[in-house]
Amino acid sequence: APDAATAPAASAGPARDDSGAARASAEVSDHPVLWRELRKPLFRRRWHPWAVAVCVVGGGGWLAWRVGFADSFDPEGLRGVSAMAMMMGVAISVLIAAAGSTALIAQERDARTLDDLLSTRVTPREIVLAKLLGALARQWVTPAVALSYSLVVGVLIGGASAMMLVHAAMIVVPALTLLNASGLAAAAWVRKASTAGVLNLLGAIALWGLLPLVGAILTGVWNLPEFILDPVLAINPFANMGFAIIGAIDRQEGFSFGTHSVGAGEFFLLVGISGLVQLAGAAGMVWAAANGVRRITSR
Repeated sequence: APDAATAPAASAGPARDDSGAARASAEVSDHPVLWRELRKPLFRRRWHPWAVAVCVVGGGGWLAWRVGFADSFDPEGLRGVSAMAMMMGVAISVLIAAAGSTALIAQERDARTLDDLLSTRVTPREIVLAKLLGALARQWVTPAVALSYSLVVGVLIGGASAMMLVHAAMIVVPALTLLNASGLAAAAWVRKASTAGVLNLLGAIALWGLLPLVGAILTGVWNLPEFILDPVLAINPFANMGFAIIGAIDRQEGFSFGTHSVGAGEFFLLVGISGLVQLAGAAGMVWAAANGVRRITSR
């Protein structure tokens, strides 16, 4: 009798909790993978934040030396510093996304938790989307630091613009989303995470490095029209970021997109279209990754 009396009380315990706790529990039960991915720490080792801080302080000190202690104040040189900082930030972010995203599916596969997850209401697409959003949430530090340097340089030479923040988000976020999604797709179809990471990185190099180089060779050697470079450069985050920095800092130079000079409004529109194209590609990669996860669990 005591056991029968206490059993309902135990099962009714969560119902007597306050509404805030009940809502939190519902959120976890409805989206367990996303909840877990968003709670993963930003830094895996205790020394990682210190290393980032040293790099930030060191870069800031070097920038201060260039501005305050160099022989002459060189706006053109500082403009190059701004572009270099942003390009390095994008390059490091690409490397992190290419290698890090491919390990996310492998972790679930090695832990044999995919079957457990799919035995609930969680679908393969929800698993992939949760992994994608969690990866993006942990990759904001490098672009933010690089953009901060670019903004500081813009302020120093009198060319900073709030639109630089908007352009940077419109360029970097779709590119990283596409690369993380392709990494998840590669990991879902390739057994080894290291092999999937290499394939994902090679794909990014081919798309954003090799294709522009081949296009430049074709236009320079064979005298083909330069507009054939436009589709290649349109989805290139390195080219678009350079165009955005130059257009924001150097008002006389203005904006460029591909091989054409455009106005600020046109640049905004074209970058937005480019981002939508990359997000559409990312959606296709999510579909492929979900099918790969379904294939893994059906063996």
